[in-house]
Amino acid sequence: MDIETRQIILASASPRRLEILRAHGIEPVVIVPEVDEEELAASLWGGLEPQELAQQLAMEKARVVYELIRDDASGLPGSLVTQNTFILAADTIVCSKELGVLGKPTDHADAVRMLLALCNTAHEVITGVAAIELATGKRDSLADLTTVHFREYGLSEIEEYLVCEPPFDKAGSYAIQGMWSKQVGLVEGDLENVIGLPHYRLCELLNNQYCYLPAMPTKP
Repeated sequence: MDIETRQIILASASPRRLEILRAHGIEPVVIVPEVDEEELAASLWGGLEPQELAQQLAMEKARVVYELIRDDASGLPGSLVTQNTFILAADTIVCSKELGVLGKPTDHADAVRMLLALCNTAHEVITGVAAIELATGKRDSLADLTTVHFREYGLSEIEEYLVCEPPFDKAGSYAIQGMWSKQVGLVEGDLENVIGLPHYRLCELLNNQYCYLPAMPTKP
């Protein structure tokens, strides 16, 4: 079954993820999960590899929306509560040898710090993708990795970027599809993964019949 024939509930406030789905012919219902991402990341951090962290962050976002709908689906169109409906969530992190795992910058100085550290180096962008089948609670997740090489640049280029396109909602303090793209020398892997949602891996995820993970617990 093609992904375009499935009903998707996007558990994300990201306009970039919505744009990627729409570019591939998918018009999802958007329900933003009420999740404190910084607190959640801190609680999951211990002992996890970056790819595991990204997957668990994504799964937690999907779980929050799944439980919200499971407890009260009255606000959804009846056509969505079918075996063909999946709740989709994603989380993107950046990994640098110098700084380790980078999330979203806390302020201007933090964004400057990140971009200076990434200058003239390669770093990894990891997006965890999670999906839960609404009718059964079956779930699965995966992560995709892309290596991005930045050119050499200076503080003036960083300051100009922060003024024109403040990246405070973006992991690693940049958006690869914006004006910062001129600082990118090479992308090894899927560009959509860097933007926030690897569509080809999403197709793989939704077509694997959810054989690997049990259903989410039912409400007591």
